[in-house]
Amino acid sequence: MIKSTRFRCPNCSFTCGLNKHFKKHLIEEHDYASVRDAYITTKLNNIEPKCKCTECGLSPKFNGWNRGFSKFIDGHNGSIYAYMSHDDAKKISKKRAEKLRGKEGWSRGLTKETSNSIRKAAETRSITVRYQFASGERSQWNKGLTKETSESISNAAKNLSLRYKSGELIPWAKGKTKKTDKKVLKMSQTVSMVMKQKDIRNRLDTLKRLTPDEILRRLKTNAPDLEIITDLSCYTRDRHINLEFRCKKCCTIQTKSFLSALNNRCDNCDPGGSKQQVEINRFISSMGVQTELCDRSVISPYEIDILIPEHNLGIEFNGLYFHSEVFKNRNYHADKSRMSADKGVQLIHIFEDEWRNNQDICKSMIIHKIGLTKNKVYARNCTVKEINPTQKKAFFENNHIDGNVRSRITFGLISPKNELVACISLRRPTHKKYKNMLEVARFCTKLFTHIPGGLSKLTKYAFQYCCKENYDSLLTYVDTRHGTKDGYLSAGYKFIGITGNRFWWTGGRERIDRFKIRADKESGLTEKDVAREHGVVKIWGCPNLIFEYKK
Repeated sequence: MIKSTRFRCPNCSFTCGLNKHFKKHLIEEHDYASVRDAYITTKLNNIEPKCKCTECGLSPKFNGWNRGFSKFIDGHNGSIYAYMSHDDAKKISKKRAEKLRGKEGWSRGLTKETSNSIRKAAETRSITVRYQFASGERSQWNKGLTKETSESISNAAKNLSLRYKSGELIPWAKGKTKKTDKKVLKMSQTVSMVMKQKDIRNRLDTLKRLTPDEILRRLKTNAPDLEIITDLSCYTRDRHINLEFRCKKCCTIQTKSFLSALNNRCDNCDPGGSKQQVEINRFISSMGVQTELCDRSVISPYEIDILIPEHNLGIEFNGLYFHSEVFKNRNYHADKSRMSADKGVQLIHIFEDEWRNNQDICKSMIIHKIGLTKNKVYARNCTVKEINPTQKKAFFENNHIDGNVRSRITFGLISPKNELVACISLRRPTHKKYKNMLEVARFCTKLFTHIPGGLSKLTKYAFQYCCKENYDSLLTYVDTRHGTKDGYLSAGYKFIGITGNRFWWTGGRERIDRFKIRADKESGLTEKDVAREHGVVKIWGCPNLIFEYKK
């Protein structure tokens, strides 16, 4: 009889056919802790293998002396994109698809409800997987990882996004409802049943709840001026107002949610609104003008950020993120302006980037609206002069809220002190229906300067040029976000119409001109596709009033 030699000792000439004898030999004769330990020491040079998914950093299963270690922990090889480069995974995926093309899988179209084989397999696998997770044999490889911290997840997300965008993949429930699809109905019933059970809901809340250490870390980073004094065992969720904080500046104790505390705003030091909103209010108050923050009495239930009752003026500060179309519909700002006007209040809108980048222009507009502009130059004492492009660009960049634009010609008012105090520029309209007109591209006055009669005087000179160039009339737009009809009607213009609401694109930091994000017909991309690639969304303003000036 020939003795089996399935197992051969790496350190001596011992051989045997049974694993238990081999194990006993390694432990007793060579002092190894286990067969696994002997395998790593002798065959892998003391280097413990890692799962090839590259993310979990865990050791895979040891399958015995002759088979060695598995390449992956169970479940971690679900996607080849998780452990291969994108190009290599794509090649393999394409090769697999070619082999399967034209062949139909035996289980295609079958479900647990229609096939006993699939139902039994699913039940068996469910029991096995639960046991493996409970015993620690299986773990979730991507737990705690995100697209920002894991290259594999990022690549998989991009690949999945492209497949959905190309139409290769379609959401299984697209177009289906509880009334038309039994599976959707069953899912909704299951969710409804689960949410009605308080113990399950509490468990779900606990799984999503931040740890005390994470709460403290975030507060230290984002709210250095607030000290938490509540026992963190009382914390439930980020929007629940159940935590007490002490302001390190004024020592006031206040109750607020964890989410609102991350704004680092004390209710006593900054009584309401955003940081920029408070800055605007302080600026107005510094001139001795009475204001009311976050007023809801005029257009209830809507709020006016800053109300100046004495001048029937309201100021709305629009943060670019929370006032984008992700949170506000296209008519939100226009509706608030219209409702305020119906109550006799003019509402001025100031966007976040305008206050950050053009604060002096915003302040000059506010001072003019409340009648406190000290520097006054009468147009009748000024002379009109054609302005060169360099001067024009500098003037509008420094004095107009929308900056400079291309134009055909520019006229300026020169004060008795030889200062350029107002400008009007002309260009050809973009719309073909106005081809017989010249458009007033920009008009504004010097910062903190009131020019009575300035618009009227410059318009007359602009109209003379218009007639000389064989155009019928002048056309101009007034953004109702800042202006009204009054000044242009007084200057001789006639109101002829109103546009739709203006819009821009924003990524949350700056606004981008709407013409810079357009559909790409050559690449087959819609406007939404291009916007998604640039990571921007629309942010809406108010309508423009259209005026015409002619004989």
